[in-house]
Amino acid sequence: MENQAPERITTKRIIGEILEIFNLERGLVFTFLSIFKKPFELVQTYLYKDRKRVFNPFRYILFAIALNTLFLSNHQSFKNFTQAQFQQLQEQEQQYENGLELSKYLGRAQKIYLTYQNFVMLIALPIMSLATLTLFSKVGYNYAENLAINSFIFGTTNWLSAILSALTFFIGAPMLILAFVLITFIVATYLYAKIFQVNGFKAFVGMFLAYLCLLFVGMLFQYFFVAIFMIQDLML
Repeated sequence: MENQAPERITTKRIIGEILEIFNLERGLVFTFLSIFKKPFELVQTYLYKDRKRVFNPFRYILFAIALNTLFLSNHQSFKNFTQAQFQQLQEQEQQYENGLELSKYLGRAQKIYLTYQNFVMLIALPIMSLATLTLFSKVGYNYAENLAINSFIFGTTNWLSAILSALTFFIGAPMLILAFVLITFIVATYLYAKIFQVNGFKAFVGMFLAYLCLLFVGMLFQYFFVAIFMIQDLML
């Protein structure tokens, strides 16, 4: 028996799919709002009850990172912040102009990292999930479930960062970026506490451990580009 061809795409169908994103009983907006109000219940619904009602966590974090990167990379505060960082790196490079070549390569790698640090989080996600699997082992979630949970948590922090970036798009205070980091850290700690049903201290440890994993992957990311730059110079 031949498979039936799918229905033709129509304008009505496209509009319906777009509106589905903003459905308050399921989908993306439902997931974002529910994870603040009832994070434990939302995760339980996705893992064990009705996955169709909750936005897929991996799409959730992918969309969030893409949008956050778009807003943040063009945000006036982020531009001022990265410009200050780049200027500091240039000063360091000048200090080592006749000294260690590694600092020059590292400076160039750090520039790339500052631009694509949100994507580094995506690369670090499997390691973060291994860390939470170990720390919260008594809760009983397996590795795949930890991966989904961390996707929800860091997807939410990226969505929140994107919203804050949109609301403050033309404000040029570099300290605003540090405020974003602090707010998202607090939100992630809150979500760890609620979803894993642990106290605030253990949730803080979990978030701090995830942050260390992110730093570790960030260092590997930078030294990967350092190696590329060194090889390029050797080949010239």
